[in-house]
Amino acid sequence: MSGTDIKDMDIDFGDFEDKNPKEDKVIEKKKVAKSRLLIIRHGNTFKAGETPRRIGARTDLPLTPEGRQQLAKLKRHFEEYKMTPERVYTGPLQRTLQSAQELTKSYEILEFLREIYHGIDENKTDAEIIKRIGKQALIDWEMQNKLPAGWSADLLYIRQGWNGIKKLCRDNGGVWAAVTSGGIARFAFDDVENIPQIRKLATGSYGILTYDHEKKTWICEGWNIKP
Repeated sequence: MSGTDIKDMDIDFGDFEDKNPKEDKVIEKKKVAKSRLLIIRHGNTFKAGETPRRIGARTDLPLTPEGRQQLAKLKRHFEEYKMTPERVYTGPLQRTLQSAQELTKSYEILEFLREIYHGIDENKTDAEIIKRIGKQALIDWEMQNKLPAGWSADLLYIRQGWNGIKKLCRDNGGVWAAVTSGGIARFAFDDVENIPQIRKLATGSYGILTYDHEKKTWICEGWNIKP
């Protein structure tokens, strides 16, 4: 399955059933179990003491041993709180694939969960990037999701991808999960209440979006949670 698949998906999940086939048809929608979407950032890709760099769509680093431990800890956390995801989506890069593999043996890859592209700032430290674009540009990115000059992302495609996952989760109920990177996770908040002021996720952390079937809205119940 690809990112294009999910945004165009039209699936009949059997949400309606015939309650009285011998008389006039009375259609009643089934009650859907609580819908919860876990948005998970991959684990560490830099070793302790190594200066972090901005790695995006074109830098494919694996997890460090500590990064794998972070996701193993998350798995135990989800089990303890009865939030083990029934369905897991992941981006195609090593750091997200390996993170998903620590959570489950069954997952699907979606292209839109890859990461944004940092242009000439790819693989550079924040100190180096600030010299080029200034500190305010990075603040605007963290606080307002405003892409700095030279960075690029297909934001419509990314938002369509998130809305596709949320629709499937909403309609089917249960706990679902998307494993992605920090640049992509922050665009999951279309039509969501209680949005966090800072949308950055630390490595090995997650957020919870829950659909309220009575109010018919998504609510962010927690963000940047690290067990």
